[in-house]
Amino acid sequence: MHVYERMVTNMKKNTLLAVLALSAIGLAGCSFTGSEVPVSDTAGAPAVGGNTTDLGSAAGISSVRDESIITTAYAFLTGDDPAAVADEVEKRSKAAQGKIDGRSVYSDNDGKITSVSLTVRIPAAEIDSFLTGLDQIATVHSLSQNSTDVTLTVTDYEARISALESSIARFTALEKSAKTTQDLIEIESALADRQAQLEQLQSEMRYYSDQIALSTIQIDI
Repeated sequence: MHVYERMVTNMKKNTLLAVLALSAIGLAGCSFTGSEVPVSDTAGAPAVGGNTTDLGSAAGISSVRDESIITTAYAFLTGDDPAAVADEVEKRSKAAQGKIDGRSVYSDNDGKITSVSLTVRIPAAEIDSFLTGLDQIATVHSLSQNSTDVTLTVTDYEARISALESSIARFTALEKSAKTTQDLIEIESALADRQAQLEQLQSEMRYYSDQIALSTIQIDI
């Protein structure tokens, strides 16, 4: 064998040995002992000790969904007997499956009722007919209505709530497999943080759901 051929052969052998050595080092570095608990679950939950929160986003949610609209209105009415007008408004609100959320009565020095303010909650589907019927019980001097589209906000809340519920379920499963006290403390801390976020979002979602389902009408008589 020529000297050149021997040099090439030796170079190939050395290269192969180097690759095998690096592979062995890499495998050794990837192993972990049985006492270790992964800081993130396999489904993509954030690290236990990190600041990243797996909240998800509204991306990917179908754009084909009902709109979420909050409707409010204001009416100024006059009548010979403000208290009687207020009673009739309350009666009609209940007939429309609504309710009175607030009632303020104002009197003069003689105790005669001079004005009444009502906060009326009416199912969104009934608000138009309810407002139209106000002129049947009193003189309507002012009437305004406003609608706010909160569809994107509601969609985002739904996605974030769903993501948090999934994250909590995954960390709950990890909690059962914790091997050390430190692992358990970190997982419980992550769970408590996500649970607090979930409860806050659910509270805000209930508020939006209530405002969407029942329109709010402020009526001064």
